[in-house]
Amino acid sequence: MSHSQTERLCADLLSEVFYAGDEAGAKDTVRRLAGSIGFEPVDGGPLANARYLEPLGMLNIWLGYVGGRGTNIAPRWDTAPSGAPVAV
Repeated sequence: MSHSQTERLCADLLSEVFYAGDEAGAKDTVRRLAGSIGFEPVDGGPLANARYLEPLGMLNIWLGYVGGRGTNIAPRWDTAPSGAPVAV
């Protein structure tokens, strides 16, 4: 796949924003806010999971600034199509 093909493919994808919390109403507010400003909200589960999301953010910052990938990057979790083989 060429660089321009990859750019077109990625242009159609929303950047994901992960959130975690224990209060359903607050999580719904965050989900709606994130969606309204162009992100794909991903529920990261209970507030205890925030400790896993914070290092992901730090890794993203490192990859962007130190790793040389620039500031136009974001983590994304993809799901394999149903029935597709998945490497483990």
